[in-house]
Amino acid sequence: MGSPQDVLQALRRLEERLVEKVDSRFDGFRLEINARFDSIEVRFERLETEYQMLSAAVKRLEGLVGRIGQGLDKIALKSEVLDLKARVEMLEKKLADLDAHS
Repeated sequence: MGSPQDVLQALRRLEERLVEKVDSRFDGFRLEINARFDSIEVRFERLETEYQMLSAAVKRLEGLVGRIGQGLDKIALKSEVLDLKARVEMLEKKLADLDAHS
């Protein structure tokens, strides 16, 4: 068996190898985790961009629907005015017929 110095030196070398091995495994793990976070960040940014685009599209559609609604209101109003004009013309014609018969 070796001297106590030899045993201590062997233990130190073993400790150094173990620390190196643990450090190298943690380095690999750290790189893997960083790569995963990077890919998640890229996907998150893409989703955020798509959300902004969809939000802007919804606002444009809401504006368009509002303008269409106003246009439909105007169309309905025009239709009612035309109907009233036709009724007035019909009443004027009936009055003219009544005046002609009297």
